[in-house]
Amino acid sequence: MAFNGNTVLKNLDIWKEVGHDAVLKKTIPFQVKGGKLNISFPQIASGQAIISAIAIASTEKKNTFTASSNTLITSTKTIKTWLDTGKPLFRDSQENYVSLPAVLYGAEYLFSEKSEKLYKLALNEIGDIYVGIDSSKALPKTLEAFENTQSYIQSTQKVYRVFKKRVQANTEVALDFNTFEAEALVFALPASSLQPPFDLKTTTTYKAAEAKGIGEGIQKMAFLGKERMSIVKKGQNAIQWTISTGVADTYSLTIKYHNPSSETVYGKLSISLVDGTIIKNKETIALVPTKAGKWNYVSTTTGTMINAGKYHVVLELDQVGELHLDALDVQ
Repeated sequence: MAFNGNTVLKNLDIWKEVGHDAVLKKTIPFQVKGGKLNISFPQIASGQAIISAIAIASTEKKNTFTASSNTLITSTKTIKTWLDTGKPLFRDSQENYVSLPAVLYGAEYLFSEKSEKLYKLALNEIGDIYVGIDSSKALPKTLEAFENTQSYIQSTQKVYRVFKKRVQANTEVALDFNTFEAEALVFALPASSLQPPFDLKTTTTYKAAEAKGIGEGIQKMAFLGKERMSIVKKGQNAIQWTISTGVADTYSLTIKYHNPSSETVYGKLSISLVDGTIIKNKETIALVPTKAGKWNYVSTTTGTMINAGKYHVVLELDQVGELHLDALDVQ
């Protein structure tokens, strides 16, 4: 770790000092000149360490800290700093952030009306521009050069897919959403050489239309332009996905669904080895009502670490009269 380019921690071995799954706290005195403290990690020998918090305090009670007026983003739009959950997405909406990808906490972002369709911005140093779009919409042309991060933003109203692009300093980027029938979110972060958190792993998607339908009231049918697995009649119905895991770990499971009714319906989710050995037995899953033309997501986990291999994920929907299932994401 370095402060203003000066190394203050070198060859730190967290395992040696506190072992695994434990917190290590370091207090480092440093004299700041010029009113700016730049904290960096010039060399990382291994991954999977997590920085939980950084606190800065003066040794003199009379000293106070003021926020720097410099921002990473240059734009004619309103620029906000320190993105966090609970904050509003737009100036003219009550929609708030509920969950964020880990990398976006503390990011700068453009704050505008929901109807805004054209964003022009540049970064004062090399960095990454992130854009969030409604997960139910197709990728707009203006984002074709962006990378899909396979991560999502959850708001109080919908889910946004997140895309990013590395840009050079002082290079203007124009994001034109005039042909896109939804709003967009724009964020920026300085370029980092830090390895991503170990739990941000690739998501594998298993389409519901390719899963096994069990029962007389479940069938494949076209819904919102594509083939889905749908419940069309109440009865002893279920859907069974067969998933494969490559390493021993605890996995998250996210189901994408559409519930057209006005009431929350419930299912029972079970996980088992292909030989029938139960890993998780009949966990209650709540499927809330979905707006017309939209999708909802519900997430759970395997509940425990599972080994590499094949597993059945079964969602029983005995008391459901109508439901459309699109996919199961395993991460």
